[in-house]
Amino acid sequence: MVPALHRFAAEALPAAVAAVGEMHLWGRGLKDAHAEALTAALPRFSGLRVLDLGCNNIGSAGAGALAATLPHLTQLNLLGLGNTSIGDAGAAALAVALPHLTQLQYLTLHANSIGDAGASALAATLPYLTQLHLLDLGNTSIGDAGASALAVALPHLTQLRLRRYPCAPTASATQGRQPWQWLCRTSRSCKRCTCP
Repeated sequence: MVPALHRFAAEALPAAVAAVGEMHLWGRGLKDAHAEALTAALPRFSGLRVLDLGCNNIGSAGAGALAATLPHLTQLNLLGLGNTSIGDAGAAALAVALPHLTQLQYLTLHANSIGDAGASALAATLPYLTQLHLLDLGNTSIGDAGASALAVALPHLTQLRLRRYPCAPTASATQGRQPWQWLCRTSRSCKRCTCP
């Protein structure tokens, strides 16, 4: 009986794990150490299309560990990292891995402490994400410089969520408009922008 169980575990379980299409771990109380442990197993989930880790405190360390794993998840089309405390360092780590996710359609990074540095790092990878339709950066700390970097990188994006930003009028590149209003107007292909 035991050898049959071992054979089942060796033969059937890897195929079953590879066939898992969605992993919803939203609000499970995960911390950076949990994220690091999870990322050790994630490469086995080669068929994963949805990974939602939102509302967990994985931080920049967890985002860095996740970034090392993302290139193995080539079928991913939704990556949910809203309200995960990743900040600029986490966004920069993710930006390195994002070009490997050629099927990615939805990227949610709302309610994180991402500022101009993180937005600029993400903006550099957006041209590689040709399937991306939704980028949710609502309720972050992105300012004028980050908005400008994103505006240049968003020619194919069809939906951009930019809600609840602290907008301060400027007279520089935004021509007197608030930076997020300017960003939505600049992204000509953006059919539906949610701006402040």
